[in-house]
Amino acid sequence: MNRLGSVTVRTPAKINLELRVGAPRADGYHELATVFQALDLTDDVTVSRTGAALSDGFDLTVTGDVPALDGVPRDGTNLAARAVRLLAEEAELDPDDPAHGVRIAIRKHIPVAGGMAGGSADAAAALLAADALWHTGVSRDRLRELAAELGSDVPFPMLGGTAIGTGRGELLAAAMCRG
Repeated sequence: MNRLGSVTVRTPAKINLELRVGAPRADGYHELATVFQALDLTDDVTVSRTGAALSDGFDLTVTGDVPALDGVPRDGTNLAARAVRLLAEEAELDPDDPAHGVRIAIRKHIPVAGGMAGGSADAAAALLAADALWHTGVSRDRLRELAAELGSDVPFPMLGGTAIGTGRGELLAAAMCRG
């Protein structure tokens, strides 16, 4: 097990340079073709050990310099908290083991409800930070699959840069980009 006390991941906002929406699929989603672009605007997500059992819940704080910060959930419904819980289940961590209890601190610079996938970016960062903290051994590909379970925009911040998204947006291919 990794003995780090905390891990911080900086995660980018994104915009869609192009978004094509197709017909509804059988699962209720629409087929998409999009070009994602990561921005220099970022949030920082820190996952720290608490010494409490994971089953006790999360201590989640959200700070930042953006309007509507009150709209960010600070409980188990927060996408970053859901990401950490999903990773713990995937890695079969004992929820009653105090070694697995964590605090999630989100420092927001990405506007809340601004269409830049700030919540999705925070979830991606939380997955990566918890993985590093717990040293789960979950592969990068599997982490991206878990991210896609959380939401269509969640896998992209793990890749960053410029990418073509298909499916419901979760299938990514890096794209070369200048400037």
